Amino acid sequence: MKKKTKSNKVLITEGIPAGFPVPSSDFSQSLFDLNSFVVEHPAATYFIRVQGHSMKGAGIFSGDILVVDRSMEEKVSSVVVAVVDGEFTVKKIQTVEGKRYLIAENSDYNPIELKEGMCVEIWGVVTFVIHQV
Repeated sequence: MKKKTKSNKVLITEGIPAGFPVPSSDFSQSLFDLNSFVVEHPAATYFIRVQGHSMKGAGIFSGDILVVDRSMEEKVSSVVVAVVDGEFTVKKIQTVEGKRYLIAENSDYNPIELKEGMCVEIWGVVTFVIHQV
């Protein structure tokens, strides 16, 4: 018996200009698999929906879906999903004068200094943000 699989491929028109219009005859079409574009490491990637406004300055809004890769090592200024003392958060990771911080991209939120004794676990690096326009 054959297992039925659902195709995630959609028809895409390549090279649509965001500036001056060009004749439609200049476009080519091909099938595009969104997963292959946004998921580099399938076994280590998950999706999570954002709640809140702490990262709006980074273009991450409440209701957006984040593509998070657990296999990637965070770097300075990476946007990460972290668990801090049992609470999930999405923030930018920074090192300032030898101290590590989780920084919001919204001035209404204070930085979280990652101090010794805190229970902090980085759950992955945000690689893509999916939001509706």
